[in-house]
Amino acid sequence: MVLPMFCAFKERFFDYMEGKDRSYECRERAIKDGLCLFHHDKYWIDHPEEVLNAFMGKLEESMDKGDNLLCIGYHLPNVDLSMKEISIPMYFLYSVFHGKAVFARSIFMGIVDFSMAKFASDVVFNSAKFMSDAYFSFSNFQSAAYFRLVEFGGKLDFTNVKFDGDAIFWSCRFIKDTDFSGSEFGGVADFRLSRFYMEADFSYASFRYARFYDAMFGGYVSFRYAKFMENVDFRKAKFRAGKDFTNIVLPKGREKIGAFV
Repeated sequence: MVLPMFCAFKERFFDYMEGKDRSYECRERAIKDGLCLFHHDKYWIDHPEEVLNAFMGKLEESMDKGDNLLCIGYHLPNVDLSMKEISIPMYFLYSVFHGKAVFARSIFMGIVDFSMAKFASDVVFNSAKFMSDAYFSFSNFQSAAYFRLVEFGGKLDFTNVKFDGDAIFWSCRFIKDTDFSGSEFGGVADFRLSRFYMEADFSYASFRYARFYDAMFGGYVSFRYAKFMENVDFRKAKFRAGKDFTNIVLPKGREKIGAFV
């Protein structure tokens, strides 16, 4: 029996730099079941250091060459990219972060795409800076997600994201359009003291505990059809360019948004 030389993983993705849909075909060496050390869903369990070292080597090589970092569909153990300046676009679509993922105080100069990624443990982006657009649509945070003091310099796409644990966006700066529409916040959604300078969309989102205390919305903000299940706090929130709370659902017994804004 002749074993395959290269990994069989294939997927489509949108290349934001080229502005078109592309095919991704992994060219890593196959190590088990026709898949490479990154795409096999269990290889990382017994070989975490090997997988992590290979991932870090791939990152450094891509940065040296100025290439996109394509980690589409990867299975990664604990990852620590804290305090790094990453100059290239990074694609983590469909990837699974099985361990803790730390990106604290890192600077992302290029586009970052975590669409449809899964974070099985805590993820930490505290004090990170996204200088370009960031995409997290349809991703799943199964534990706590920490985005304290993050600056999002480009457009931000958090549409249809599922936060099973707390989502901490305390004192963030959202410089351009921000979209959380359709997202589910299963724990505390903490946006206290955050600043939204352009349009913000939370329509059709659902919140268990929503905290927008002293938040500032510089552009138009929509909470149309949003659901606030147990508690909501908009005290001292500032709305500079209009707001829409049409057809929202509030906690039982507290059905007037005026009590929270």
